[in-house]
Amino acid sequence: MKSSEKVLLDKFNEVIESNFHNSDFGIDEICLELGTSRSQLYRYIKEQTQLSTSLYIRQRKLLKAQELLESSDMKTAEIAYLLSIDSPQNFSKYFAQEFGLTPTAYRKKTIEEKGLSDSKPVVMEEIFSAAKTGTGNHTFIVAPVNVKPNDTFAGRKYLYLVIGLILFMAWAAYFWKPLGEKGNRLAGVPAFSGNSIAIMPFKNLGKPETVYFSDGIMDQIHGSLSLLNKLKVISTTSSGKYRNSPKLIPQIARELDVNYILEGSVLQANQKLRINVELVRANDDRTVWTKSYDGGTKDVFSFLSNVAKEVALELDQKLSNTAEEKLRKVPTNNPEAYRAYLQGCQLIVIRKKEYLEESIVKLNRAIKLDPEFAAAYASLGHAYHLMAENGFMEETESFKMTEQNSLTAIRLDAENGLAYANLANIYRLQNKWEQAKTAYEIALKYSPNDAQINYWFSLLLRSTGNMEEAIRYSSKAVALDPLHHVIFGGNITNHVYGGELDRAEELVNDGKVLFKDSWVYYWVKGIYFAAMKDYKQALASYAKANQLNPGIKSIQYQTVFCQAMNGQINEANAYLSQLPNLPANYVSRAVIYAGLKDKKQSLYYLQKAADADILPTDIKVSLFLASLRNEQQYKTILAKFGL
Repeated sequence: MKSSEKVLLDKFNEVIESNFHNSDFGIDEICLELGTSRSQLYRYIKEQTQLSTSLYIRQRKLLKAQELLESSDMKTAEIAYLLSIDSPQNFSKYFAQEFGLTPTAYRKKTIEEKGLSDSKPVVMEEIFSAAKTGTGNHTFIVAPVNVKPNDTFAGRKYLYLVIGLILFMAWAAYFWKPLGEKGNRLAGVPAFSGNSIAIMPFKNLGKPETVYFSDGIMDQIHGSLSLLNKLKVISTTSSGKYRNSPKLIPQIARELDVNYILEGSVLQANQKLRINVELVRANDDRTVWTKSYDGGTKDVFSFLSNVAKEVALELDQKLSNTAEEKLRKVPTNNPEAYRAYLQGCQLIVIRKKEYLEESIVKLNRAIKLDPEFAAAYASLGHAYHLMAENGFMEETESFKMTEQNSLTAIRLDAENGLAYANLANIYRLQNKWEQAKTAYEIALKYSPNDAQINYWFSLLLRSTGNMEEAIRYSSKAVALDPLHHVIFGGNITNHVYGGELDRAEELVNDGKVLFKDSWVYYWVKGIYFAAMKDYKQALASYAKANQLNPGIKSIQYQTVFCQAMNGQINEANAYLSQLPNLPANYVSRAVIYAGLKDKKQSLYYLQKAADADILPTDIKVSLFLASLRNEQQYKTILAKFGL
């Protein structure tokens, strides 16, 4: 074979292998990538391999499948999915045609030949090493596999990152049970080890403008302790509400349902730091451990790693070598980059347009100072996602920037939970349910105590109709972040849509004092009363939500739905008459007509929304469209969106 021909074939193989996972990447996309036409490519591949283009691509996938059957414990259905083969049945058929054995028989034969009782699992260290060579321009989480054309097993140590991570997750069991601790009635919350901790906002003893650094120290310790799966670590969103609080530690601990509190203070002056940390046992308000640091900014991470390790041991958390290694991980060795990163992360919390834009500036500065700063890339991806979520940026551009930065973060740090969660959020909004589920599960493997990721995952599970699991994850999110009004409200909605109305009522009552100023609380209270068919109370709750935050479209159409169900037909029709007949209002019309018990018109607008690629939120479980569930047209619409 001529040198130029080998280069082209190698390039063709590389393009195929880099897109095994991508079912939307076909021959046209390959031709575009190679700069050739379909007919030219067909002639070339036929001449070199005696196979058509499509059969050659299939052969490459089957070679990769053969490799995975030897080197992993993946099920044949999982391999078929990851290689974008349309069904496990076809995968088995093609594999048998190529190798003379079914995938199951091939794996059994391999095991017998090696004299092993089980398949050899993928070595995770090799996979993480492979991640360092990955590229960030694909639709899914991959590190390209460079397998030589006639060397079936040469690329084993460069396996797809995502495959290894999925395997790693599969081996980790999530056996969650309700806690029996006093005051905790959250069904489905996972059992922690018995110890729990809240990290209070560290006191800033320096100038007011250095408060970001105090918060950053708090977040760094929180992030390290959150890596421990069996330790309940309260989100800084909830513990942050006690900044400058006059409440005593035992009272704060009772309200957050923890038995330890970590306090601290930070004095930053020029390049010098003084940090004091104190661990307090809540039941007797007794300090059980203290630690201090005096030194330069550049040495702070080693101190914080020791703090996290010693606190974990104090709380009876047995640390494996892997856990200790994670606690020792340093986000960056550049103090200036870390300072810019902390400032960027603090700006993200505010979520206003000008703050998000400034956060992007700060995070880009951190990356410029340290191009290997994985956490900065992940936070930058998060900032771009929030820009679109809040309507400050066009969605396509936001998704592109979120994906690009998140994949770079994963390439630099294969265990960055936020980066995977960013990707999962994109996939969820694109209705790519399986991809989103996989990415969320990986995110939670590496950030098990991240309340926000647990909550985001519950939203995906709700959308796909898995309400039992949705309740489990949103309940865990509430346990980790009990004062977050959005998470608390989302958990109520999950219980309502999951048919657990008695528990939903308990949660509504629990939130009366905590969230009396939250529009989200009154919104979900309205959803609860609508489920109970108490439309008078539902309307009162929606009115309060609209008063606190006017203009939320879903509150408006749910209000009119309840008016219609309450017999206020004229009011509902009057609202419809002034509602512009535009795609943005199709879902509103579908819900209101459902309230008017006009299934024909409701289905008509639901279909128009679907034709415009608009998916009503939680269409599969929403009580506002429940009257349509037995209609064939409704089922067809669900199928269109993979539901």
